[in-house]
Amino acid sequence: MELEIIETPTRQQLSAEHLILSICIANHLGPEDLDRLAHRLAALDAIADAHTVGTNHEHYLSSDRH
Repeated sequence: MELEIIETPTRQQLSAEHLILSICIANHLGPEDLDRLAHRLAALDAIADAHTVGTNHEHYLSSDRH
């Protein structure tokens, strides 16, 4: 039996999620819109990663922050 690690979101993350949901509701955005935006965010993250290769600096989109 393998244990699954579940990360608990911070208050800031929960607040940001609430804001995003509010924006989606107000602008009639659905799951397919969020999926499209997630792909765009991943592309921006990849570009930021490419610019930081070989450095010790983390870019602002990094989800690997501690």
